[in-house]
Amino acid sequence: MVKLNFTKLKNKLKYWLNTASKSFGLADLFDTTDMNPVTILSFMQDDDSKMALNLLRHIDMFRENEYEFFQIRIQLENCEFINDNKSLFRLLVNCICVMGIIEGKLNQGKNFHINNLSFNELESLLNDKLRNNIYYRGQTNFEWGICPSIFRNYIFSKTLTLDGELFDIYKLYQKYYNCNLIIKYNETIANKKIMTPLEMNYEFIAYMQHALSYSPLIDITKRIEIGLQFALGNKSSINDFFGKNAALYSFSIPFDFYLKNTEVDSFFQNEFKVNILNKKIKPGTIMYVEDCKGNLKKVDFRTIRRIINELRPDFKVVEFATNDRMRYQNGKFIIFYNYTLVNGRILFSLNQHLDVRQYKILVKSKKELYNMINKHYPQYNMEYLLNPYLYFNK
Repeated sequence: MVKLNFTKLKNKLKYWLNTASKSFGLADLFDTTDMNPVTILSFMQDDDSKMALNLLRHIDMFRENEYEFFQIRIQLENCEFINDNKSLFRLLVNCICVMGIIEGKLNQGKNFHINNLSFNELESLLNDKLRNNIYYRGQTNFEWGICPSIFRNYIFSKTLTLDGELFDIYKLYQKYYNCNLIIKYNETIANKKIMTPLEMNYEFIAYMQHALSYSPLIDITKRIEIGLQFALGNKSSINDFFGKNAALYSFSIPFDFYLKNTEVDSFFQNEFKVNILNKKIKPGTIMYVEDCKGNLKKVDFRTIRRIINELRPDFKVVEFATNDRMRYQNGKFIIFYNYTLVNGRILFSLNQHLDVRQYKILVKSKKELYNMINKHYPQYNMEYLLNPYLYFNK
């Protein structure tokens, strides 16, 4: 048997890990610094981990030498060097976790595509009349993920001693109450005062999204030209507009995932839950989150399949428009729930029912796209999208 050069192997794996992490946006998900050999060994021997390990065969660094791959796999499965090469095992566990997530993408999510948005493709999208279940979202920075505004730069409870918090209707009420938003709403525009979490309805949550951009809702639109306006919406900032690529997302959503108006309040009260970790995932372990009542909930990361299940979000779409601006924007909301949020990252492409396309709008294309959209769709200029009454008073 050929003796392996572990330094060479480690360098190869590290190079691959960095490449894969950047490509799939997973660089900040896993923490393996404090894993002990027993945990690592248990994790490596799990069937799901072996399945993920088999996928290493498809990595470029092994394609040239099948024999080398075979030797590596034999020694990994036998764990012959666990005591002398702990750093290598930490690296391998990290690789296996990432491969497990990618495996989820390959088997369940052949539905996430990234393309540069060309003018020909844009023209085709604008002329497509069969977009009944397609929604769009524009973001001014291509590097941003999609995350609800209330979870960005999330502030955890000062008394938290566990791995994270369970976010539900009670936690949402607590967040709004601590900011005096419940009181201000009750004193001004509330048709019926909100006194308890279960009295906090969709109308109030939607108002918080549009008035303050502070809610678990994510804005989407039925019109691609409106999504493009939001993607190019930082035109007044020269550094941002000419310094950063923008993004346009399209979501193909089956009608089975639409919430009826009469179902929305019940959904938030009974189904909407998100685990929010205040640290990275520790593979092969159980982590704990705490709800508002002090109850503990375990989040199981002991196997690859469980990791994927925890990170895979469910989703619903709400079509009910609550104000004129939302109607003018052809706006809807998408809600992700029943998943674990780590460092603001939602791996929505793990859900097999959601077909997502991310189009990169290159800096060099921005000005021409901006001029084209405003020429052909002047009614959707950004100032009108934010205040539709300006268009009618023009």
